[in-house]
Amino acid sequence: MPEELPRICRFSLTAAFVRAVIRLSAAETRRVWKTLDILARNPNNPGLGLEDLRGTEGLKSVRLSDSLRIILSGDTPPVLEFVGGHDEAYRLASRMSKERTELFGKYPLRVLLEPPSLRVARSSEPSELPMIDLDVQASAPSVRELPQPLHTDTVERLLTRSKKYLPLTLYLASRPPTENSLTLSFVQVEHLLVARLPMSARVFRPWWANDATHVQATAWLAAGWQTTEVDMQQQKVKFVRSVI
Repeated sequence: MPEELPRICRFSLTAAFVRAVIRLSAAETRRVWKTLDILARNPNNPGLGLEDLRGTEGLKSVRLSDSLRIILSGDTPPVLEFVGGHDEAYRLASRMSKERTELFGKYPLRVLLEPPSLRVARSSEPSELPMIDLDVQASAPSVRELPQPLHTDTVERLLTRSKKYLPLTLYLASRPPTENSLTLSFVQVEHLLVARLPMSARVFRPWWANDATHVQATAWLAAGWQTTEVDMQQQKVKFVRSVI
């Protein structure tokens, strides 16, 4: 049995967890948050099926359903490593532990087996700026986790309200540490999301405000970035890395 855990006030997320959530259905994503809400309020709730994974270093499993599991590590704050099918989650946990042991020996460092990578959908329509062809594996270092732990209300917004914008979160979090600002056209943002921005994003400057109560702002704030300049005429937005 795992040791009893105190009430959780915040989580840390890995890029692998964010990528996995993007693949889930809306119903599964809501279930993820419901489970994390229970975990935050009472980590010792028997319904979670929280258990240490044998043969791994500090990895635990939480049951979402008969077929879905969350893999997490650490206690302060817990790190959400992955979410997915039972077999896939357990195989990944086993590989993570083996890779970590082989590469770092006694040092308890987490490694992701695959660097974050998004292939942006191509469009037949020409854009004002070159289309983003994002391949983080080639252009930027892998991101083990988002820049800072997130409070549970932020995690809730990301999972239940901001899921559409999670690819933007991952893209910004994946930028090289030497890159402190970048400008994207609204079309390029849509290519990242593989979805249209709402009309308000093209008409109202406040849509791009750094207001953590807005679902879209949660996406870039969680990645450690802020908007500074929005050109509504040219349809461009500048992001800068936040000072933590």
